[in-house]
Amino acid sequence: MKKVLLVVLGLLPFVSFGQIESIYSLYRLNTQLINPAQESKKGIHEISVVNRQQWVGEEGAPVMMGLTYHGSVNDKLGYGLVLINDQAGPVSNTVLAGDFNYSIALSDQYKLTGGVRAGMANLTLDGTNLRLIDASDPIFGTKMSSGYQFNTGWGVRLNSKSGMFLAISQPRVLAYDFGSSNGGFKDIPYLYLQGGTRIHLSDKISVLPSTLLRIQSGSPLSWDLNVLVNLLGKFDAGMAYRAKDSFGLQVGVAATDKMYIGYIYESPMSDNRYLKGGTHEIGLRFSILKH
Repeated sequence: MKKVLLVVLGLLPFVSFGQIESIYSLYRLNTQLINPAQESKKGIHEISVVNRQQWVGEEGAPVMMGLTYHGSVNDKLGYGLVLINDQAGPVSNTVLAGDFNYSIALSDQYKLTGGVRAGMANLTLDGTNLRLIDASDPIFGTKMSSGYQFNTGWGVRLNSKSGMFLAISQPRVLAYDFGSSNGGFKDIPYLYLQGGTRIHLSDKISVLPSTLLRIQSGSPLSWDLNVLVNLLGKFDAGMAYRAKDSFGLQVGVAATDKMYIGYIYESPMSDNRYLKGGTHEIGLRFSILKH
């Protein structure tokens, strides 16, 4: 626990808590966690689960669980649910939200989708079990909870039939409010940019490059680069890189017509000597077809 707390506290300058959003790598498998704008297809309903366990072997290491559902009324109108629980040392975050999205065809090849999100979220900062140098610090020596507060979000996504996509989103717009304790707390929601495409090398092989950028005022730009090779439309294998942070190997398989399984292992690349364990992330996507 000591190692993890040192890392977490190193990321949270003095009494300011900055990074609250969940970090995950299988964003191409399930983009709904960070973007309510999901393309609707009549008769198709999807349930996705993502579990991320970071720095495995370290007590108090970050663990994230995300569950999403997306359904379609028709090819234009869709809706969804999002549940996220994220624990990182003394920081605990829970989100429960609903999505609404609408798609319009720009041409025979392109579709534009806009989505909005509304829900409740709770952030807890528990400093009661931290081993402090200055035990008199009023912020770190207490447990603070924002309580469940209303929040909202938005997203826009452009898709093409060839597999290209561009997206921008802000799944959480409002900052957490701790009332009188806000003086020791800093929270700036992320803005996400995504992009990717599918390059067909043959009838059986294609390459799927993609990227994700996380933008937060006052913080360095965080970005991921993923490259997958798809074989026979069923098997995926590739690499992932998070700038100055980690390198990963990713695999995926369409086990059935209705179920896809994805997995990624990441090894830390940072100079922080306290990070010894790797990161495991697994995702499942189930498609329910209704005629």
